[in-house]
Amino acid sequence: TEGGAEGSEGPSERAVVARKDDIRRPASDMTFANLKSRGDDAFRHGSFSEAYELYSKAEAISPGNVNVLLNKSLTALRMGRSAVSLEAARAARELLLAGEGE
Repeated sequence: TEGGAEGSEGPSERAVVARKDDIRRPASDMTFANLKSRGDDAFRHGSFSEAYELYSKAEAISPGNVNVLLNKSLTALRMGRSAVSLEAARAARELLLAGEGE
């Protein structure tokens, strides 16, 4: 297209709708890697509430995953929820100190 690559202005409406539909699926329908990846994508695009929900679903599948807890912490901080952020960061720290974190 003229002035740049087609679709360079962001995800298509169809992609956005599909992504929003995916977060409504039960966690059992989605793999940990898929949930975390979608959470990362939502975070990069500034969709912090969506990212937090996806990271929470990933955490339900793999509760000892320190990376997900830290991602939840950063996401909550970006949402202005400092107490929630601190709670997730402390949970990650405890797992690491106990040698239990993935």
